[in-house]
Amino acid sequence: MTCDAYDMLYFEGMAQPHLGTFTINIGDVVKELREKDTHQISNLRDILKTMGLVIGQQKEMKTGAVQKRTVPEILTEVMKAVVKNEDN
Repeated sequence: MTCDAYDMLYFEGMAQPHLGTFTINIGDVVKELREKDTHQISNLRDILKTMGLVIGQQKEMKTGAVQKRTVPEILTEVMKAVVKNEDN
């Protein structure tokens, strides 16, 4: 996309000198945004998975199936499991 830029502040817009013509590579911008979106979606899926594991652990604690723990303790355990799975 090509844009012409004019100085609209010069003499209240009367003279409008031409500042230049600029090219914006829309394809590159869209590609970069899609890559960022893909990365963000991946991160959000990881967060949702972790939250689901924490919620599951809390439900098990309520039924007495597992020992009572705090959320930070559960998160530490979950993150250790994730790191262990990534190493394998």
